[in-house]
Amino acid sequence: MNPKQVVDKKLKKGETGAAESNSGIIIQKWKDKRDVLTLSTKHTDELLIIRSGNNKELQKPAAVVDYNKHKAYIDCRIK
Repeated sequence: MNPKQVVDKKLKKGETGAAESNSGIIIQKWKDKRDVLTLSTKHTDELLIIRSGNNKELQKPAAVVDYNKHKAYIDCRIK
Protein backbone atom coordinates (compact mmCIF):
# COMPACT_ATOMS: atom_id res chain seq x y z
CA MET A 1 0.00 0.00 0.00
CA ASN A 2 1.29 3.46 -0.91
CA PRO A 3 1.79 5.93 1.95
CA LYS A 4 -1.11 8.37 2.18
CA GLN A 5 1.14 11.32 3.14
CA VAL A 6 2.70 11.11 -0.35
CA VAL A 7 -0.28 10.02 -2.46
CA ASP A 8 -2.76 12.52 -0.97
CA LYS A 9 -0.33 15.47 -0.89
CA LYS A 10 -1.57 18.50 -2.85
CA LEU A 11 1.22 19.86 -5.04
CA LYS A 12 1.69 22.84 -7.33
CA LYS A 13 3.38 22.39 -10.69
CA GLY A 14 7.05 21.49 -10.21
CA GLU A 15 6.69 20.44 -6.56
CA THR A 16 7.50 16.98 -5.26
CA GLY A 17 6.91 14.79 -2.21
CA ALA A 18 8.57 11.49 -1.35
CA ALA A 19 8.93 8.76 1.27
CA GLU A 20 11.21 5.74 1.66
CA SER A 21 10.19 2.33 2.98
CA ASN A 22 12.24 0.23 5.40
CA SER A 23 13.32 -1.94 2.46
CA GLY A 24 14.69 1.02 0.47
CA ILE A 25 11.82 1.63 -1.96
CA ILE A 26 11.28 5.31 -2.79
CA ILE A 27 7.78 6.51 -3.68
CA GLN A 28 7.74 9.98 -5.17
CA LYS A 29 4.91 12.20 -6.32
CA TRP A 30 5.72 15.01 -8.73
CA LYS A 31 3.33 17.53 -10.27
CA ASP A 32 3.78 18.34 -13.96
CA LYS A 33 0.70 18.78 -16.15
CA ARG A 34 -0.77 16.05 -13.96
CA ASP A 35 0.38 14.07 -10.91
CA VAL A 36 3.16 11.55 -11.59
CA LEU A 37 3.84 8.75 -9.08
CA THR A 38 7.07 6.76 -9.27
CA LEU A 39 8.34 3.76 -7.33
CA SER A 40 12.05 3.04 -7.45
CA THR A 41 14.75 1.03 -5.73
CA LYS A 42 17.40 2.65 -7.95
CA HIS A 43 16.68 6.37 -7.65
CA THR A 44 16.51 8.82 -4.75
CA ASP A 45 14.08 11.74 -4.53
CA GLU A 46 16.71 13.92 -6.23
CA LEU A 47 15.58 16.60 -8.70
CA LEU A 48 17.69 17.21 -11.81
CA ILE A 49 17.86 20.45 -13.76
CA ILE A 50 17.20 19.90 -17.47
CA ARG A 51 16.73 22.20 -20.44
CA SER A 52 13.45 22.06 -22.32
CA GLY A 53 12.98 22.52 -26.05
CA ASN A 54 12.63 26.30 -25.71
CA ASN A 55 15.86 26.49 -23.64
CA LYS A 56 14.03 26.85 -20.28
CA GLU A 57 15.51 25.21 -17.20
CA LEU A 58 13.16 22.77 -15.46
CA GLN A 59 13.52 20.50 -12.45
CA LYS A 60 12.44 16.89 -12.87
CA PRO A 61 12.87 13.84 -10.64
CA ALA A 62 15.83 11.64 -11.57
CA ALA A 63 13.46 8.66 -12.03
CA VAL A 64 11.41 10.57 -14.64
CA VAL A 65 14.52 11.78 -16.49
CA ASP A 66 15.92 8.23 -16.56
CA TYR A 67 12.59 6.78 -17.72
CA ASN A 68 12.26 9.35 -20.52
CA LYS A 69 15.83 8.65 -21.65
CA HIS A 70 15.33 4.88 -21.88
CA LYS A 71 11.66 4.44 -22.81
CA ALA A 72 10.91 2.23 -25.79
CA TYR A 73 8.25 2.43 -28.49
CA ILE A 74 5.76 0.49 -26.33
CA ASP A 75 5.88 3.32 -23.77
CA CYS A 76 5.03 6.04 -26.30
CA ARG A 77 1.46 7.18 -26.84
CA ILE A 78 0.19 6.89 -30.42
CA LYS A 79 -1.54 10.07 -31.56
